[in-house]
Amino acid sequence: MSEGIVSYAQNFEDVILWRVLAHVGAGNYVDVGAQSAFEDSVSRAFHEHGWKGVHVEPMPFYAEQLRNERPGDLIVQAMVGVEEGVGELFAMSGTGLSTSRGDLAEGYQRDGWAVSRQVVPVLTLDTVLDKVDGEIHWLKIDVEGAELQVLQGWHGSRRPWVLVVESTLPMSQEQNHETWDGLVVEKGYTFAYFDGLNRFYVSDAHPELAAAFGPGPNVFDRFMLSGTATSTFAAKLNQKLELAAQEKQRVVEEKQGVEAELAVSREERAHARERLAEAEKASLVQRLEAGEREIDLHMRISTTLSRVNELQDELTEERRRAMDAVAAAIADVAHERDEALARAAHLHRDLMVIHQSTSWVVTAPLRAIARGARWSLKAPVALLRWVKAKTMPKVRHVLYAVLRRAARQPLVKRLARRAFVAMPGLERRVRALHGAANGRPVPGEPQAVASGIASSDLVRLLAAPLPPDVSAQARQSLLRVRHAAMGAKS
Repeated sequence: MSEGIVSYAQNFEDVILWRVLAHVGAGNYVDVGAQSAFEDSVSRAFHEHGWKGVHVEPMPFYAEQLRNERPGDLIVQAMVGVEEGVGELFAMSGTGLSTSRGDLAEGYQRDGWAVSRQVVPVLTLDTVLDKVDGEIHWLKIDVEGAELQVLQGWHGSRRPWVLVVESTLPMSQEQNHETWDGLVVEKGYTFAYFDGLNRFYVSDAHPELAAAFGPGPNVFDRFMLSGTATSTFAAKLNQKLELAAQEKQRVVEEKQGVEAELAVSREERAHARERLAEAEKASLVQRLEAGEREIDLHMRISTTLSRVNELQDELTEERRRAMDAVAAAIADVAHERDEALARAAHLHRDLMVIHQSTSWVVTAPLRAIARGARWSLKAPVALLRWVKAKTMPKVRHVLYAVLRRAARQPLVKRLARRAFVAMPGLERRVRALHGAANGRPVPGEPQAVASGIASSDLVRLLAAPLPPDVSAQARQSLLRVRHAAMGAKS
């Protein structure tokens, strides 16, 4: 007894085929009208046990699904017909009723089904069978009433071991195998089993397989229902599976909600940690900046204090030097003062000696006469100077006018030349005045006033020797007096 399988087929076709062919191991299959990779699939159980094959499916949705779910298998997106080319497919999305027969499509439309027309490639069954390398262990044909057209395109020598053909009208128990059964028999096949929907045939090349047919699927086939079939066999199971799926979906949604809340919570915590870290970082930066400012302030204060101390030391030194300089200056001034006082006292004594000397007493009348003579000589001169200062500008103005007018008279010029020959001094004076009249300065003439007094007694007294205790300054003063007196005499 072979190991059982999980059945995915609509009417347990996979259970019967597994009972007959399980001994093959990993074989090959061809599924014409494969439809879904999940629902009512005859090939899925075999694929799960390592079998490989070719799936023919014209509907784009199911063809793409098979490509995704049947790795290693060949997916042919086309119809199978009498001749190769293109054909019209009456598609009914979401169902297994799509067909190439227009009469069936019209009936579906009358029943309210949505039918769309599509143009798809058409291959023959020979072409499809040739795509398999090695033996073909089973061939299934489920094309919604077009089984005859499929079989009419089979002319080659390829013979699958077991042939499964849907033999009732779509959604009906009415059998229609009489239209194509003869073709199958002609290919060398013998009818072996009818499951109420499909007819099973065994190749005459493998008659040993016929014994495996007989009773329908039963407990001894050790199969399990997948719950994906659309038949009522699994309705209760499908209900439970649907409820389980709904419960699972609810749990999944709740889980997703909890996960979303957890994600939000984690995100909020992460944001909170980031904000806290940023706040701590900002606080730390502020503290560091404050510390740096405090350190900088301390450094500036220290530098300032050091500079203040240096300036204080410099000021103390400057003050000391200034006080030393002032003390030295005071000492120098005091010394000079003492020397000046001493010299003044000495001069006072010398002056007293001079005033008390015989020469000073004898020359007193002479000094008085000299002062009077100097005044008497200076008074007339001062008077003349005052008169001159008052009258000379007017005299010069008149004289300058006369000279300018005379200079313009030829006769006056001739008389002046004759007079200048006789008196050269007059010529110099007239020329000087003429120059002054025309803005040239008049050179002055020095005047000297001298007076003298002769006395043999005065000469004798002035020639007398000076006292020995007279200082040098007093001696110089007496010599100047003697010189003045001698000059006055001479």
